[in-house]
This record gives sequence, C-alpha cells and structure tokens, in this order.
Amino acid sequence: MNIAIVTRSIMDNIKDTYWTDGIRNISLLEILEHTSAEEVMDARSFEALLIRVERQEERISKADLSYPIVVSVCKDGKYAQILDGQHRVVKAIRGNETVKVKFLNLDTAPKYLKDLFNND
Repeated sequence: MNIAIVTRSIMDNIKDTYWTDGIRNISLLEILEHTSAEEVMDARSFEALLIRVERQEERISKADLSYPIVVSVCKDGKYAQILDGQHRVVKAIRGNETVKVKFLNLDTAPKYLKDLFNND
C-alpha cells in the first residue's frame, strides 16, 4: 500500500468533514486545533451519545480505531455529543475495545464553536 495515498486520503476525509453555522464551514481539522490531548477510554463511556439510527455494517467494519473520536464536553464535565467517530464507537463496543478520544471543551472553546455545538 502506498503511504502517500493513505495519508492523502485521510487528510481529504478530515477536510471533507465539516459543520456549518450558516455563514461558514468549520472543518474537523479546525476543530481538532481546539481539542485536548488524546486519551484512551472504554468505548461504552460514549454509548449513550450514539445517534439512534440504522448503520451500514460496511462502514462499521471499515471504521479505523487507530483514529480518535471527537467528543464535546459541557461546563460540568458531562459528555455532550460525539462530533466525529460514531462508527468507531459502535465497532469498539461490539469488539469490547477501547477508543482513542479527543475532547472539545465547550467552556474554553472559541465562541463560534460554543455557538455551533452548545445545546443548552
């Protein structure tokens, strides 16, 4: 496998994952600039945050657990939502594995990210 192609593909996926506030697109890469250091945790810690939808088995099986999920955290330290990595969480839970996690603390995040992700 060609490493350059894999790296380019990963970077393309990061750039192609974005949210919009109605004015501009905010990429996953931009959000990652404001997240915590990576931690390893039990995937079941995030089970309650999973969006309850039918998932494509192929996407779950192809989910790469070597990449961290991104979870927003409220003022009280409570996990708010999985911003990126729903399929990785499902795969890890099924396999009784841990996940790498990066947290976006909404208390300390820039205002535009607070406005976008704060569900208060």
